[in-house]
Amino acid sequence: EVKSLENGVSTISASLTISDPKLLEIAKSIPELTLNGNTVSVSKKYRITDEGIQNVYDEGNFTLVKYDDNVGDEYSIKVDGNTIKRKIEYKSTVDDYSWAFYDLKVMKVVETGRPVAGVNKIEYIVNHKFGLVGFKVYFEDGSNKEVRFFSKN
Repeated sequence: EVKSLENGVSTISASLTISDPKLLEIAKSIPELTLNGNTVSVSKKYRITDEGIQNVYDEGNFTLVKYDDNVGDEYSIKVDGNTIKRKIEYKSTVDDYSWAFYDLKVMKVVETGRPVAGVNKIEYIVNHKFGLVGFKVYFEDGSNKEVRFFSKN
């Protein structure tokens, strides 16, 4: 849910219920998340345009994706002493990602360097029209979980 929009920066709040005990333990280790039982909530600031998406931190803007960029392009930021990196690892040329009732062209942006216990990397899945459509978390034990986002509207 978009809570506010000021000077091109959206404050977005989200909440979800986690039923997987492994994911709930990981969520507990992330300071920016608020837990109430097995419900997790978070509020973040983003700059979202037709050109791409950026996280807005006190330390600066951190690009999630620029839709015109290509495989191999990278972005990075230093937050709380940690260097977080994002790299475009995949860009569709055909509609090959099933999402709701659509097949979409997507870009997959892999993030490393975020200090989350038990997590190796996060893969963000974005589309030039719908924005962030999902993400996939890769765990240290070799397993992974994918989450897809769908709007109620």
